[in-house]
Amino acid sequence: MKMIFIVLVLFLLWNKTNAQYQALQIGEKMPDFEFKIQNYKTPTARISDFKGKLVFFDFWSTYCSSCIAGFPKMEKLQEEFGDQIIIILVNMRETQEEVDKRLKARKSIAPELKRMPSIIGEEAFAQLFPHYYAGNYVWIDPQGILRLNTAVTKNIHAKKIQEVLDGKEISFLTINKQYGLTDNEPSLLNIINTADPKNADSYSILSPVNLDYYPGGGQLVDQKDSISNTIRNTYINRGFANLYNYALQESLDKEWESKIFGPTNTRHHLDRFRFLVKDTTLYDNLYLLPKNKHTDEYVTRSQYCYEQVLPQNVTKEEAQRYMKEDLDRYFGIRYGCKVTVEKVEIPCYYLTSLTNPIKLSEDEIKTKLKALNFNEFGSTMDYNSLVSSYFYTIGESPYVFLGLGVPKEFTAIIPKWDQWKKNSTFQDLQQVLGLYNLKLVKGTKRINMIVVRD
Repeated sequence: MKMIFIVLVLFLLWNKTNAQYQALQIGEKMPDFEFKIQNYKTPTARISDFKGKLVFFDFWSTYCSSCIAGFPKMEKLQEEFGDQIIIILVNMRETQEEVDKRLKARKSIAPELKRMPSIIGEEAFAQLFPHYYAGNYVWIDPQGILRLNTAVTKNIHAKKIQEVLDGKEISFLTINKQYGLTDNEPSLLNIINTADPKNADSYSILSPVNLDYYPGGGQLVDQKDSISNTIRNTYINRGFANLYNYALQESLDKEWESKIFGPTNTRHHLDRFRFLVKDTTLYDNLYLLPKNKHTDEYVTRSQYCYEQVLPQNVTKEEAQRYMKEDLDRYFGIRYGCKVTVEKVEIPCYYLTSLTNPIKLSEDEIKTKLKALNFNEFGSTMDYNSLVSSYFYTIGESPYVFLGLGVPKEFTAIIPKWDQWKKNSTFQDLQQVLGLYNLKLVKGTKRINMIVVRD
């Protein structure tokens, strides 16, 4: 989701007492005023100029890399719907000079900014559509009515656009309360059961997504009740893989703790899964649903809530076994899938130590990095940062494990992420690693994985 990468910004961007416009609410008509616009047939426009079209404002910032990464999708949607819609990129917190300077510093081209209609620094948009996050989407329907105001990317898809154009009522995922932020969260039984659930001292529940809570998920585990002498584990709005990982992680964690990078580095637990399904191209491994259904509807169909309440004398291993049994019954019936833990041999790299280590000072390392054409540096305390920037830049995501004898504690001065180039070679990476008496060695690893079959 975009929220993982976006930056928190000030909610109050103006003095309310002097604001020309009040924040627009869903269902209200957008006021008709003139604003400056780039890459359009005229240097200024009004909302009434777009009557009969869906007006799509894509709010972004140079600090939001995922916003910029989403521009091609926006351009594709514009091409798909043609004159029925107009997508306008809006940056309401930076000047044109700041945008140019920061994009140049980040070595970000963002060619869509030269092609797509763009609004920069118009205060009225900050007043009408205040939001906490740099990434946000606003839809004004063909009659000028606000229909959508969201930071959840799964609300943005062609099917929902067509529904607005067809004049249909729409609903969308909202950023509600995150479950699990405090120890006072209600139990799932209390959430879904209006009756007073007395004497419910041992049970388990699996239910569909609960949209009263943030759709990105949350959990509250090891909640002890001294009166009933029970322990509660509650997971709200979690996907198939999330739930199985919770049920099996205790048996896998120690074996996987040496992994420092993997194919699904943004969702670390997915590296432990092997999906041996009939057609792997059709499935999103996190949710077990077709990849072409990445929509708000898709979220409601692919997330679940699970809760178990057990006597406190039940061990953690037993609780996780009971959870897996519950999941096996449900997903076995619904998807016909079977989930097991099996030894799997996977290709990988091992990060190992050089045989003749040489201790270099920080200044010596910077000098050698500059000789390798790296001019900007950062610091890190983990091996993941050391290797991930290279692999991400060249578009590869291998498994990388910490070799035997390599110390777990690590600090280093390394090239900043944008210093790597797409034509950087594996030898370039080895030279950087060599400054810390490290190297990558290709091999294989036989390791327990969560295997899913259908």
